[in-house]
Amino acid sequence: STSLKRGGCSGSENKVNFRQYVDARWKRTRINSSHGWKNTQDTLIDRYIFPVIGDIELCEITGEHIYQIIESAQACGLADWTVRHIYNILFHSFNKASKKPFCLISESPVDPDLHRPKVREIEQPFMQSSQSWWFLETVSNNALFGLPCWVQLLTGIRRSEVIGIKIEEIDFTNDCISIVRHWVKPSGSKAKGNYVPGRLVPGTKNGQSHVVPMPTVLKQFIKKKIGARSDGWLCLDSTGENHLNYDGFKVFIRRAVKKYKLPIKGSHGLRHSSTVVYADAGANLKDLAELLNHSDPRTSKKYAHRTSERLQIIARKIRNRSAA
Repeated sequence: STSLKRGGCSGSENKVNFRQYVDARWKRTRINSSHGWKNTQDTLIDRYIFPVIGDIELCEITGEHIYQIIESAQACGLADWTVRHIYNILFHSFNKASKKPFCLISESPVDPDLHRPKVREIEQPFMQSSQSWWFLETVSNNALFGLPCWVQLLTGIRRSEVIGIKIEEIDFTNDCISIVRHWVKPSGSKAKGNYVPGRLVPGTKNGQSHVVPMPTVLKQFIKKKIGARSDGWLCLDSTGENHLNYDGFKVFIRRAVKKYKLPIKGSHGLRHSSTVVYADAGANLKDLAELLNHSDPRTSKKYAHRTSERLQIIARKIRNRSAA
C-alpha cells in the first residue's frame, strides 16, 4: 500500500531517529527562514510531530505515521493553514533526508497526493476604504496607538514590523519607509530551561527586508506626531524611551474592533484593509504583492478583496461611458 511506504535506510549513514535528525541536521538548513518562522516551526514540531515520530528511526517511519500526525493535528482543532504548515515541515524535512548531503533514507514516506491536507479558502475580514479612513480619524489623537494604526493601515506591513521602525529609516524625500527588523514572539519553556524572550531581530517574517511607500497623508501625520525627533523608535511606549509594546498594540486593536464594531478581528485585519485602500486607488495584484512583500504571488490573492464600494465606482464608470 502506498500509504505504508517506508523511508528505507540508505545504508550510507548511521541510523538516526527523527528527533536527532531534526535537531542536529535539518534545522541547520533553514538559513533563509526568519527567526519568527523558525520559532513557529519548532513549536509545531515539539507539539505535534515529535510525540508521534520523534523517537522512531527515519527508515522505520511510514505513511501511516504521517497520516497519524495530520489527523491528530486536525482533531486538536487547528486551523487548516496550521495543519498545512505541519505537513510542509514533514514534506521538506523528509525530502532533504532522502537527498544529498544527508542521504539518510532511500525515499520519503510523505506522499503529497495522499497526505497533503486541503485548505478551505476563506476570505479574511477587512474594512471598506471608507471604514478604514473613519477608523484612522477616530484613533488619530491616541498618543500611543494612533501612529502605529496609521502606519500599518497605510503601508500594509505587519504589526511585528511596525514596532521595529526607527525614524532614521523613514525617507521623507522619496516618501518611503525601510522595513529592516521585526518582533519575534517568546519561544521555548522556562520549565525546560530553553525559554527565549520576545525580541526584535533583523529582516522581516519571510527573511527579506524591503521598502514600502509612504502616502503623503501618512508622511504629514508622522511629521506631526514625531515633532522635533529625528532618530530613535518611531512608535514609543508609555515611557517614551522604548519601542511600542507588541502585545499592548494587539490588545488596543482588539478593544477598538469591539468598541467600534469593526468587521475585522485584530491588527492583521489592518493589513488586509490596507490592500483595499491601495486597490481602490488603482493598485493591481502585482502591486499588492510588492506592497505586502510576498515571495509567492499566490499568497497576495488572499488579500485582493472585492468590495461593494469599488464595484459601485466601477458601475458608475460603466453608466457614465454608456451615457456618453
